[in-house]
Amino acid sequence: MRMITKVNCVSFVLELKNIFSHVKQNNFPKQVCSHIDNMITGVTKKYRYTMRLVYAHFPITCTIANGGKRVEIRNFLGEKIVRTIDMIGNSIVRFSFLDEQKVRLDLN
Repeated sequence: MRMITKVNCVSFVLELKNIFSHVKQNNFPKQVCSHIDNMITGVTKKYRYTMRLVYAHFPITCTIANGGKRVEIRNFLGEKIVRTIDMIGNSIVRFSFLDEQKVRLDLN
């Protein structure tokens, strides 16, 4: 038999039910609820990530343009192209004050 999952959403309450599921498939509703909870947390809270530019042979150079709205990465794995990343929304990129090789991402 195949597992059947029923989803019912009434007045901001999400209800998940598994029908005809095996023992190993019983964790599926909890997994879906955890994903939804993480998505809500990701939208409502602000995050700050600190990343380090690490290289073994080719020195990576990173420049921040447009007031922290664009990141340009040069010489990644010895490539000649410039990789650009545009930030979405109110996200801002800054270099760390203590170390030039650390990049701080403030995400809203």
